[in-house]
Amino acid sequence: MPIRLQAVTDDNLFDTVHMMTSAEQWEAYQRFNELVKPYFVSSNLVSMAEAAVNAGAEPRAIYADDQIVGFIMVAPDTHEGKSGYYIWRLMIDYRFQRQGYGRAAMEAMLAELEARSDCTHFSISCVPENTIAVRLYESLGFVATGEMEDDEIILRRMVQR
Repeated sequence: MPIRLQAVTDDNLFDTVHMMTSAEQWEAYQRFNELVKPYFVSSNLVSMAEAAVNAGAEPRAIYADDQIVGFIMVAPDTHEGKSGYYIWRLMIDYRFQRQGYGRAAMEAMLAELEARSDCTHFSISCVPENTIAVRLYESLGFVATGEMEDDEIILRRMVQR
């Protein structure tokens, strides 16, 4: 499935921040938001605000052909003093979920980051109840570390050189 990752700019910011997860995911987000702990994934608007104040964050729009279908953001991650990347966000608009775009975007992002000479690992986190995400990450070689951040499990994949 051909996709491309493109920097979020003035040209696609509006489209990027207005994508949504499914109604069920949004309701779950709203229920848990009282604790300031989003259930599945924060809104793209929140992600863009976080990127604006976090040096090194790389927000990207996910396109299938010329259609924007999702959002992914990475940031530097130093685990045990080694240089890697944290997949901070992965969001596929509800209209395009379960069509392989999440996997394709992850594969493209991981390949791009792995090509960087400083990359030793990838980290990602999610709530354990998000079993679809956990299965996706595990199928891409991520392994649960046993660590938790807030209410999220941390998964890691080491880069083989």
